[in-house]
Parts: sequence; C-alpha cells; structure tokens
Amino acid sequence: MSTTPKAVEVPSAPTKKTIPGIREYRFPVWDIDMSTCIGRAFKEDSKDKRWKPHIFRESQCGRQLVAGSDLCLFCTTRKEKADEADTDVAKAKLQWNGLITEEPPTWTHMLGTAWAEKSNPVFTAEEDPTAAEIDELCVSLGAAHAEIADLRDMLAAKDAENAELLAKLAYIKLAFL
Repeated sequence: MSTTPKAVEVPSAPTKKTIPGIREYRFPVWDIDMSTCIGRAFKEDSKDKRWKPHIFRESQCGRQLVAGSDLCLFCTTRKEKADEADTDVAKAKLQWNGLITEEPPTWTHMLGTAWAEKSNPVFTAEEDPTAAEIDELCVSLGAAHAEIADLRDMLAAKDAENAELLAKLAYIKLAFL
C-alpha cells in the first residue's frame, strides 16, 4: 500500500479589482487646446457609474472663446454667477467646475477633491472581463437562445396538437349530443 500524500488543493488567487486612480479622470495637459474655451466640462457620458456615488471624468469645454477671454460665453456666465455665490453648495448648483488648467474646485465630483474625501466614493465594479470570458458568455448565450427556440417549437407543436384535439372533441360533442 502506497503512502503517497494526497495532493493539496491550493486556493486560487483572489480576483483583483482594477480601481482607476485620479489620473484616469483628469484631462491630459498636453491635450488642452488653448484656442478654445478652457472651462472644465462634465458630459453625461463622462459619469463613471461604477463608483457609488458617481465620479466624473473631466473634459475641456472646447466652445468658441469670447473675445479677450479664455472662456466661452456659457462658461463665462457660469463662472460669474459662481463667483457671486457665497457657498460651495451654491457654486456646485450653478455647475461651474473650474478651469481645465487648474485643480478642480472642492465641490467637484472627482477623486482627489474635498467632495471625494467627504463622500468617500466606493468603487463597486469588478475588473473588465477578459476576451475569453466574453467569448464564453457569448457561446452560453447562443446555446440559451437555441434552447429557447427549441422550446418555442415544442410549444407550438403542442398548441397545434391541442387545437386538433379540441376540434375532434367538438366534433364528437356535435355528433353524439
């Protein structure tokens, strides 16, 4: 009889979340176009919903400049109103998010701001699936669709069979009643 020890199953390494850092949400300095508005813009598609609460990825406004200014009319108006506001909450409601060439204002929903320190956003998404995982999911989904199609065909056949039986039953009732 052999006394070889049984193989010990080694647990797999835990999957790592890929948590984006501050740099992934900042607009690259080398991409700033000084010939257009340098207001910081947040578009609906720049909202990263993997964070709770949501974090925004900044972009440059890029609208046409007002003569003698580095801002467009839209951003100039927002900045003027925000400069008159007395609290950060009021400034945030005016949606003035500062200049792309400067650090974001404290109220901005971005990592590294006072808002983020206070709100303590949590990254909730797992790292992106690999190509192999996506392929495997597609194959599984294809098989599920095929199975559903087969079940629909079987159900249609049963419906036809039931309709035929009901017709026969109706004929028998008419013939013998």
